[in-house]
Amino acid sequence: CRNLDAADPWKLKKAVMAFWNYQVWDRLAEIAMPVLILKGAKDKLHEPEALVRMESMLKNGRSIDMGTNKRTHSAEIVEWIRQFVRENAAGAG
Repeated sequence: CRNLDAADPWKLKKAVMAFWNYQVWDRLAEIAMPVLILKGAKDKLHEPEALVRMESMLKNGRSIDMGTNKRTHSAEIVEWIRQFVRENAAGAG
């Protein structure tokens, strides 16, 4: 985690782009389990439009818009994730 936090996100993006041709869009509709998407509408690095599209294609997708990259990587989001897990753990059995 410390390495990722210390890394230059723009340089990481270049490394991740090696997977650029990987296609997930045609598989999203098959995912039935609950999925939480953490997004930041002002965060252009993570392409917020793509996250909106992903959520719309998931059968049981939900998102939380934290506005910025900084907020989506903050301690604040932990409680949102915990709540999502609590809400969805009951139906997991």
